[in-house]
Amino acid sequence: PHNEISGSVVIFKDEAGELKVTWDKIADGFRNAGSDVIEVELADRYEKINENRFAIGSTEEDYHKLTAEIKSRGVTRIIHMASSGRKGIESIHDMDDCQKRGVYSLFYLTRALIEQRYSHDIDIVIISDRAEEVIQEDKILKPHNASVMAMAKVVTQEYPNLKCRC
Repeated sequence: PHNEISGSVVIFKDEAGELKVTWDKIADGFRNAGSDVIEVELADRYEKINENRFAIGSTEEDYHKLTAEIKSRGVTRIIHMASSGRKGIESIHDMDDCQKRGVYSLFYLTRALIEQRYSHDIDIVIISDRAEEVIQEDKILKPHNASVMAMAKVVTQEYPNLKCRC
């Protein structure tokens, strides 16, 4: 439940995705429970929009800038939803874009947290969609999202203070 959260909550989202209403409700739920919410939108480049809102590009350097900027805010939870809500892959460009928003995003975030010496426990929640077939009627699968889930398992094993769950 939201009322158990102490410290700041960082939400990675993709404004171009289909789940904007869901992301907004999650952020509002944390705000209403009194949490400090930092929203991070995937965009073309790094930009600090205001104290609680950032845009971030797909470079590792942008993740370092972000984690340096918010380190003093006591981040205890990160919700990574940037790989959910997108349509399927129709081209190699789409695949590259999906990997940047998914597995590369989690990889760069992990490296930035380690290099910025975030040593306290951080709960990282990965929210993705259609990585696996749940029922036979599932018409669209996004197997590239499974790589994000696999990366999350490895992160938790390699860095015990980064507790990833999917």
